[in-house]
Amino acid sequence: MHPVRRWLRPPLRPRGISRLITTARKCWCKVAETHGVDEATRAPFFAAADGLSSDYDHGRVLTALINRSEGQLTPAVATAVIASARRLGSDYERANVLVAVARHLRLSGELRRAFVDAANGIGSEYDRNRALAALEGSVQLD
Repeated sequence: MHPVRRWLRPPLRPRGISRLITTARKCWCKVAETHGVDEATRAPFFAAADGLSSDYDHGRVLTALINRSEGQLTPAVATAVIASARRLGSDYERANVLVAVARHLRLSGELRRAFVDAANGIGSEYDRNRALAALEGSVQLD
């Protein structure tokens, strides 16, 4: 029997659900690490990332994209990363993504405002301050 069918046969087992979620995260992380995102793939990539139910998985996918970019994200993709990070309910995960953004990009103008808005939406004072502190050391956006 195919492994996916085994996981999905009734009743759906928690272990099967966990494997499917892990597989989805790994798949989108691999896409981000290998291919990155350009204007043609931006909308479907972020729709899929935003559809991940786990903040941990969602954050890992965004972080993989940021780390792969090495400062080469277009402003439109950088804006989409920040907008996607705003959808994270976990203060810790949102702060981690924003710290990665700040480490790889210099944020000015609209991007900086979007970053600050996303950081200000973090309820935890520690995580909010961690994200805002990372903004001070951000690098050049090409």
